[in-house]
Amino acid sequence: MSEIAEQQSDFAAFLKERGITEAAFAALAEDKQEYLRDVWRQERHLVSLPPDAVVAAVPHSSPPVSLAAALIPAGIALVGVVAIVLVRVLSPSAPAAVTAAPPASLPPAPAAAPPRPAPLPAETRWSLVSRAQGFGEVATAPFRIAGRKWKITWSTRPAPESPPGTFSISVRGPGGLAGGPAATLPGEGEGEMVLRGRGGHTLEIRSSQVFQVKVFDYR
Repeated sequence: MSEIAEQQSDFAAFLKERGITEAAFAALAEDKQEYLRDVWRQERHLVSLPPDAVVAAVPHSSPPVSLAAALIPAGIALVGVVAIVLVRVLSPSAPAAVTAAPPASLPPAPAAAPPRPAPLPAETRWSLVSRAQGFGEVATAPFRIAGRKWKITWSTRPAPESPPGTFSISVRGPGGLAGGPAATLPGEGEGEMVLRGRGGHTLEIRSSQVFQVKVFDYR
């Protein structure tokens, strides 16, 4: 067998080992065909082989395989740079991007029940429960305190064309017990006093001046 024939046979075996058929090799561009020849030469340490001789050496009896199969040799890996460049040259195109199917929509979660508003505290404020006004000695009608505290407010002044006098308030608690003076002052003035103690109370007012007194319960 001549040297050319041996090279043709060896190149045909080289292509067959990599699953490349005649049709697949012929479909490659000329530069890719030449690259395959260079790879074969590097492996066999051979000189250039005429292109027509290489094509003629490809066996026609091999079953046809796809070009993608020709690009990835079954069971054989080229070493180093040869393998990397071979894949780059023979790759027909970049792999198509795979689009993932959107995940199936989940049923909406049941809406949480709105939190119940906290009950508003009962409004507390100063409420007028008793009052007195005039001149001289006055006792208020009994009044009842329900809140935790209560207060007395007063204002007093001398009568027109009268000299300054005195003004005092005394508190009697539940059962008529004296609670002591809540206010004592000479002449004109005003003020208030906060006290504690639930139950019935009465105020006794002594004044030589005109006065006005009010009682408030905090409830």
